Amino acid sequence: MNDYSAVARRYMIYTSILIVIFLIIAQFFTSGTFFMGLALGGVFSLLNLVSTYLQVRAIGKILSGGTVKWTFGTASRIISAVAAVYIAMRFPEYFDLVGVIIGLMITYVLILIEPIFFLKQMNTSK
Repeated sequence: MNDYSAVARRYMIYTSILIVIFLIIAQFFTSGTFFMGLALGGVFSLLNLVSTYLQVRAIGKILSGGTVKWTFGTASRIISAVAAVYIAMRFPEYFDLVGVIIGLMITYVLILIEPIFFLKQMNTSK
């Protein structure tokens, strides 16, 4: 398994766990629309992460001697984010717009925070 495959899989697991936590919390609060919005945004964030991983994998294949293929890449991630916001605006009784926007950032926050926990491992492996 490639290094970026392992990292992407780890981020997918973390994001999935957070989505489940948000759904559970939404069931226990009377005003669960914020957490439902977080979950919806998290799902679309997870889809964007998978899209990014597939694009990185395609670039890796190209660099190792494959053929160049055209992908939607950034456009598909933007369309995905717009779709999440549209769903939140269409159904405000179920999803909070602020929660969806924060949820869309979940994987990016994980990408920024997660390496802090592995600094010790990286320093001892040198």
